[in-house]
Amino acid sequence: MTNIMETTMTNLTETSQPDCVDVPSEEENPSYYTADYTYSYDKYSCVRTFYFVHIAFNYVIFVSGILAMLTRILPPRFKAYHSWCGRTYILSMLWSTCASLLMNNTGLPLATLISFATCMVGLTVGWIIIILYKANVEAAARKVVQRRLKERILASRGKKVAEEEVGLESDVDLAAMANAARTEILEARTWYQRYFSLKALHGILFFASWFQIAGRIFATPVSGEYWCETYPVYKPVVSKENVDGTAHFVPFEDPNYDEKPWSNGMTIWFLQTTVGSIGIAAVVGLVVSVWCAKRAEKRISGEDPLVSMGDTAHANSSDGNNSSSHNDNFEDDEEVADTSTKS
Repeated sequence: MTNIMETTMTNLTETSQPDCVDVPSEEENPSYYTADYTYSYDKYSCVRTFYFVHIAFNYVIFVSGILAMLTRILPPRFKAYHSWCGRTYILSMLWSTCASLLMNNTGLPLATLISFATCMVGLTVGWIIIILYKANVEAAARKVVQRRLKERILASRGKKVAEEEVGLESDVDLAAMANAARTEILEARTWYQRYFSLKALHGILFFASWFQIAGRIFATPVSGEYWCETYPVYKPVVSKENVDGTAHFVPFEDPNYDEKPWSNGMTIWFLQTTVGSIGIAAVVGLVVSVWCAKRAEKRISGEDPLVSMGDTAHANSSDGNNSSSHNDNFEDDEEVADTSTKS
């Protein structure tokens, strides 16, 4: 088995020597003679400008990550900016990744791939975790607000005063009450609840994600010394595109380009894909909006048969309970301690 492998590698090496590869002329393949871009088979694999775009977004990632961490330790008035720093981080990561698609020279080392995998897994899982965390806190805050509103209603009825005097309509600020409830829940947590929480896990994962970019920032020179300096060559292997199995340069143009869906030109392709998709979405949105508006009108007027049947059933089931609908009986609210602990 070893001899077969050695023989195969020897044959491949001999076949793929540069002197057996026909070098194209500059007229046949201009991409081969420039370091500004690499273009083969009617496809771009490297554009020098996108290296600098990639670096610029990486610096935005680096700075937004630092600011996101600082907003957690600065005075409370800065905490509102934490979410925006996180959004900037995610969007910059997206555009940095897009720019890197046109930076292909000699590939990536395994160490870089591992770092990038850590970066993306930390970003993805950390983002999902903070969404779950916020949902838990919001659910706990709603329970607190609901309990306090019921307490105010009970107090107003017990004192036989009007709702306006108690402030149920004129003074109630639900947003302020929700914010106060959230603050109360979060401030009541012990160090153990703070550390072993979804929020702490979110911070750990996002820091691990940011750290992969921060490390490469200092290892990547910010200079103009980046060039598209390689060009693809077919391996001496029989494949769909290399039917004769010889080592040779990938041609500048795709011989089957006319079969591609974009062969009619980029303008037509843009109109079909971008403008076309926007047009389809706009038309469908218009149809759905009109249909929903008409359904809403029928529900309001009671003409919707499905809604009318449901209202009739509800009315019949509540006929004998009207006299008790004004009683001062309220169910006790569930405590929010368990929910806040889980958060």
